[in-house]
Amino acid sequence: MRTMHAKDLKQAMDQQQDLLLINVLKQDDFDAKHIPGSRNVPNESPKFVDEVRSMEGSKTRPIVVYCASASCQASPTAAKKLEQAGFTNVTDFEGGVAEWKEAGFTLESRTPAGKH
Repeated sequence: MRTMHAKDLKQAMDQQQDLLLINVLKQDDFDAKHIPGSRNVPNESPKFVDEVRSMEGSKTRPIVVYCASASCQASPTAAKKLEQAGFTNVTDFEGGVAEWKEAGFTLESRTPAGKH
């Protein structure tokens, strides 16, 4: 399984590479803080692979999964699920939200509809 660090992910995003960035944490965690441009598909979803398949367009498209931090096991687990399902270009951003923030990069948050 390939891994990357915050500066590598930021560089890929700045170069506008056609990558699919997926936050694999629960919806509430995603809403609280996530990397700009990322989509949320919780690793614990029984339809995780199907949901990713519906948004990726091709099994060779670069997919980067991330979770909260290097000690969080959700993203390596998600990467393995995708590789086992036949995706060929999956990378785990091991440091997740914590490393992204530590590197000084921006995080987004959003308030779900109906909550103010």
